[in-house]
Amino acid sequence: MRLVVGFAVLLATSCSGSPARPAGPIDTDITIALGQSAVIAPAGVTIRFDAVTEDSRCPADANCVWAGRAGAKLAVVIDASEQPFELHSDPEATRAQSVGDLRFEWIQLDPYPMVSRPTQPGDYRLTIRVVR
Repeated sequence: MRLVVGFAVLLATSCSGSPARPAGPIDTDITIALGQSAVIAPAGVTIRFDAVTEDSRCPADANCVWAGRAGAKLAVVIDASEQPFELHSDPEATRAQSVGDLRFEWIQLDPYPMVSRPTQPGDYRLTIRVVR
């Protein structure tokens, strides 16, 4: 009888939904290559850098009347649920986005454009700050 009760308790606790995500403060910077994912272990989530949506930044070896801006499409996977969002370098756009109890903040997109050396998609690296 004890075995049956013990098994029932084990079964009930294992079927109670997804495991709890780790709690506690987070303040970390991560860099992700275009098309790649990164696991944010302290938060129990994965973030993916899906696309550069815009890169109109003035090349470092050019003279421009406008500084330009950059944007990135990302997706965060929390508890098996994927939530897409965008971040931008422009202070008048979305430089930070909250998803669940996490806040994702734009830090920088590398490499910085150069007229003399066009950026290939595989060269892009996005650095963001993750805060809870």
